Amino acid sequence: IWVFVTLTSAPFLRNGTYQHGNKTKCFEPPENSQKTNMVVVLDFIALLVGFIFPFVVITICYAMIIRTLLRNSLRKNEANRRKAVWMIVIVTATFLVSFTPYHVLRTVHLHALRLRGPGCGETMFLQKAVIVTLPLAAANCCFDPLLYFFSGGNFRQRLTTLRKASSSSLSQ
Repeated sequence: IWVFVTLTSAPFLRNGTYQHGNKTKCFEPPENSQKTNMVVVLDFIALLVGFIFPFVVITICYAMIIRTLLRNSLRKNEANRRKAVWMIVIVTATFLVSFTPYHVLRTVHLHALRLRGPGCGETMFLQKAVIVTLPLAAANCCFDPLLYFFSGGNFRQRLTTLRKASSSSLSQ
């Protein structure tokens, strides 16, 4: 994964800034159509390998886990199975909410630059939208551990103990 990220980022790292009139632009493809086309190709590869392929793999794996969980018909584990299925749904939804806006907006923005269709206002909107959604995509690596931590039984048990301790200290 690190090699892939490095290779797809290399054009931006190597040519991160350039002069366009009296402005210095960074992390925007140059207005040279050949370089813009290369960036669009890299974006397509990144979209496939960095978003669509992982989402398909995650979905298939989680679907198999859910199928296995639902096949087990022991009544005593029903609450745990339900909790596991909900956890899978939440983690998958978090993945989609985190990564979809960035990948879709980045792709639309780069294609708009390549086609030179939208005016300056639309281009600026798309550029800002990509910049705003990038931290959401990057924050996904923090969301999953937090979800697992807060859904764990130890956390809820400690929270209940803490609530009881604080309510008893308030009543004294």
